[in-house]
Amino acid sequence: MNITQRSTSPLMKIIFGNDLEIIKEKYNGYISSLYNEHEELQDIFLESTNRTGFLLSYMSVEYGYHTITDKYLPDNMRDVITGFGLIGLAVSIDDDVADEYAYSNLKMVKNLSVSEIIQHFAYSLIWENDEKEISYIVMDKIKNALKDVGKYQTKDAQNKDIFRYSGFNLRDYLDGTFKTVCPIKYGFRLGIALSRCKSSKMIESADRLAECLGVCLQLIDDIMDLQDDIKVYSYPVTFPSYVYIKKGTVKNVLSLIDEILYQAKNVLKVFPYPEKFRKMLEGYSRVKEFIERKIEEGEIETIIKSRF
Repeated sequence: MNITQRSTSPLMKIIFGNDLEIIKEKYNGYISSLYNEHEELQDIFLESTNRTGFLLSYMSVEYGYHTITDKYLPDNMRDVITGFGLIGLAVSIDDDVADEYAYSNLKMVKNLSVSEIIQHFAYSLIWENDEKEISYIVMDKIKNALKDVGKYQTKDAQNKDIFRYSGFNLRDYLDGTFKTVCPIKYGFRLGIALSRCKSSKMIESADRLAECLGVCLQLIDDIMDLQDDIKVYSYPVTFPSYVYIKKGTVKNVLSLIDEILYQAKNVLKVFPYPEKFRKMLEGYSRVKEFIERKIEEGEIETIIKSRF
């Protein structure tokens, strides 16, 4: 169980750098203990190690707090915020259910079981902590995050049928990407709330930054899943697959990512200590360059065009 087991985890290492070491060991310890308690679910628990859903949620809180205070989260907050991150993990496992329903009902049931176990553990972690005021703040953000994530996950799942019968629609696709925006958005909001900052301008700017980063991350993830999407579906279900089918390349998607990251850089001007966010944006740019190299080397766009 290490940071490289999930395909998206190396991306998190590029985006966050050594900051991931802050929480990786604790996270792996929690998941390992749950993994060992439930032998019948070990295959799904193994797949759940170091998911983006946890790493992104936790680090978004850390960065939101740091950007206001220029400090890392205090030790007395870490278990509570780990609980917030674990809810993000459970949500990302739930997200797989819609993708797997048509192919493996057994795996779907196992995913739901693992998600429920992690959620119960996360809530107990939040409430067992002595910092009750912090726990209430965290729970408020979780409540709002889950409400939004559920809405956008539903939209994302519905898109597959919409695109099948009505054709690809960019607006519908972008609506679905907000399932990825939400963990970042509420992570930033939680970090700002814990810093005792009540500036509406800060919150609005953080929301805008989260939107940029979440959409970029979903685009990146969809590029990396391009081959699998085209094997499974006979029609475009993501923007990268749509662009590839039309143009035989996803370079236009990379240009869009560049444009969105440029917008994100402009948002940073409002924050008092934006260095962490700047480093994160640099990480996104490095991921984009990494994918660009893979395209040039032919490792991503090796798809049989005659399928379409």
